[in-house]
Amino acid sequence: IQDSTLTMYILPESAGINDDPENRFMILEALPNPFDENFEIGFISPSAQEVKVQVFDLIGQAFVSKHLQARQGLNQFQFDSSAWNSGMFICTISTKKEQHSVKLVKR
Repeated sequence: IQDSTLTMYILPESAGINDDPENRFMILEALPNPFDENFEIGFISPSAQEVKVQVFDLIGQAFVSKHLQARQGLNQFQFDSSAWNSGMFICTISTKKEQHSVKLVKR
């Protein structure tokens, strides 16, 4: 199907694409963002697995690094950033198979 602004491909289920959110790892937005002292970040994991959570400053130095055991489904955790300087940060959540990032802003 095609018009002047959109091209859409319809694939049979046998094409190997599984778009079911329950079968994908998804990082959720940090709330609140921008934040003052504390924020919460979450992700949805398709299975119980170990994840690595890191926060990087803009020059690429990791100053928070945690290994967590994720459970299947929704996982959430809070950060106390009261000792952090104001600015922009990148939070990455990594599994053995993939890595996801979200931008954070501290006021």
